[in-house]
Amino acid sequence: MRGAHRYIYEGDISPVGIIGSWENYQDKALNQELLLSYGYGDGGGGVNRIMLEMRRRLAEMPGLPQVRTSRVDDFLQGLHSRLANSDQYLHIWDGELYLEYHRGTYTSQAYTKRMNRKLELLYRETEWLNVLRSVGSSWADYPQSQLQEGWRILLRQQFHDIIPGSSIAEVYEDSRLEYEEAKQLAQSAWQEAAHTISPAKNNRSVTVFNSSPWDRIDLVRLSYADYPETGTWVGSKGEKLRAQRSEDGWLVQVSVPAMGYTVISYEPPEAAEGDNVSPFSCEENGITTPYYSIAWNEKGQLTKLYDLEHQRDAWDIDIFYKQKHREVDELLSVEVVEMGALRAVVRFNWRYQDSTIKQDLVAYAHDRRIDFVTEVDWHEQQQLLKVAFPVEVRATEATYDIQFGNVRRPTHWNTSWDHARFEVVGHQWADLSETGYGVSLLNDCSRLTGRT
Repeated sequence: MRGAHRYIYEGDISPVGIIGSWENYQDKALNQELLLSYGYGDGGGGVNRIMLEMRRRLAEMPGLPQVRTSRVDDFLQGLHSRLANSDQYLHIWDGELYLEYHRGTYTSQAYTKRMNRKLELLYRETEWLNVLRSVGSSWADYPQSQLQEGWRILLRQQFHDIIPGSSIAEVYEDSRLEYEEAKQLAQSAWQEAAHTISPAKNNRSVTVFNSSPWDRIDLVRLSYADYPETGTWVGSKGEKLRAQRSEDGWLVQVSVPAMGYTVISYEPPEAAEGDNVSPFSCEENGITTPYYSIAWNEKGQLTKLYDLEHQRDAWDIDIFYKQKHREVDELLSVEVVEMGALRAVVRFNWRYQDSTIKQDLVAYAHDRRIDFVTEVDWHEQQQLLKVAFPVEVRATEATYDIQFGNVRRPTHWNTSWDHARFEVVGHQWADLSETGYGVSLLNDCSRLTGRT
């Protein structure tokens, strides 16, 4: 972007950039000092000799704003002092600033987004496990240097062009290698701590950890490669646990205390097996769970999600877009692949042009959550694949998870500003609620295999 009227994004310092920045500045009546953060390149590099010499000459060059060296905090303090003493009304912005020129960065380079989240969670849990181990033995065992090096690698990938997906291809080749290195550092520290803490010392017992600050009752998946397909599972007090055989392993319902662990054990098939009566029922184009009545049409699109407890619909099939779109509606097959005491799984397969989509709808017997586990083999170019969850909830605002809390954003397009925010970020969840009822969308990020 060259010319007489340009802002200096690259960090260069030149007469044309100085005069361009000054002429484009619109608040000269309030303030006549501007901040120029300069350096070599746009990657945070320091100044070089040419820049320093140019800055010296610009300070004395007639016809140009005077350029002098200062500190950011001195500039901001001076700006605050000048504006505080001004008799003009100054608008105050309350809320987040929306940058319209970088849409798409929330979803591009899905592998990078996935590894960033998974490794942040892995390092948190690894540090918790090692604290737990060190409290019980010695702090000399805490792998401080190993975890510090891993955090350094992980945080380096959060550089402003890597994590949004706006770097060149070679950057992501290096980034994949560094993510793998950080993963190995954390996994080895996790395994060593877990093996030290774990009371399960035989091949029939499993220690289940819960690093959350609340008690959890959840499903644990265990491979058939490690445990036979027949038998039963018992808890730490000898109580029989609810279990279900899935396609590739056991699903065991386990209760684990907050910030703690429990031990479950496998018993051979001669022991009495647990109750495996399924609470689900399936119809030709629908399924009924303990919480919902769900139906789909001939395209595999959900047409009804009726909440049995609250006796109201939570779903509305009308899909509405302002821009051109194509629906994925070539349904190849739909089948119930699993129906047991703990969960039911309905599998949908679609084709879209040269791509295929497999999606498992997973409903639970003791959880209101519905999972949509989706695998996409995508071969299209210049097309964006999106999933829509149109719900029958009336609310003018939705709540989104962000880095350090949550933020509310409008759900309407009443103003041009609202219209511009057609893509917003919600890191792990988004919630749309009205009085007494709501729906939340939880995102476990993408699970990538093969071609991306």
